[in-house]
Amino acid sequence: MPNYFRARRRREREGTLTGISHEEGLSSDDDEPTSQQLADQEAATEIDTALHMVFVDALDDYARLRKVLDRMIDWFAVDGTTFQDAYVQLCIPKLASPYVRIQLITADILNRDDFLLSSMPWYIDCMQAAEANNDVDPKHEIITGLIPSIIEKVVLPFLTDMVTIEWEPMSLKQSKRLGAVLSGLSDYPKLNVEDSKAFAALATAVKTKISSAIDDDLFVPIYSKQSIKNPSTGCAAFLDRQYWAAIKVSYL
Repeated sequence: MPNYFRARRRREREGTLTGISHEEGLSSDDDEPTSQQLADQEAATEIDTALHMVFVDALDDYARLRKVLDRMIDWFAVDGTTFQDAYVQLCIPKLASPYVRIQLITADILNRDDFLLSSMPWYIDCMQAAEANNDVDPKHEIITGLIPSIIEKVVLPFLTDMVTIEWEPMSLKQSKRLGAVLSGLSDYPKLNVEDSKAFAALATAVKTKISSAIDDDLFVPIYSKQSIKNPSTGCAAFLDRQYWAAIKVSYL
């Protein structure tokens, strides 16, 4: 489906060549029609409303991630042996997944300049839950590995989906924001990105999306010399646009 939309945009650009400035392809982002912006806003509102209803019928003990984490850490503090024998630490990312994914969806990562993973409520819940229990060693590998495990099992797959479905490589704003998020992953020493299958999948998704953008958005039509020299055709202007767009992609 994304390939269909890119092909359609390509045909629209080729059919509307007049009025293109010399460096238009280097502009930060192509403005979306007002109707599309309104449609996006309405869709976002509907999604937010639906997400806020997910835990509306949940018991209070399960309505917030912090309470779930408190229960898990209390268990670890009381009987660490059975906790580890049951491999509960491996289940925590799955338990946290619904809460974390809802927050990631509403964060609107690609449309915000101030997004920080460490400022998200789930991240703060993990930090506070570990610090609140005085019977647990905060330096224990299970405690220190809590956030990295959630990042690897929940956040990275979400980012992979976001890159595949939502990210537009030709948007400098989106690319800059995505780059900031990916660069921030290096702040987590226990997150072994070299051996992580989730990170490898994310890197592959980024590479594939960039390759698709080059193939679909940086095509150069073959125009006759007469068409290029004739200003009324807009062919020369369109070729200039593609030239500057290629320069923009080289910064990705």
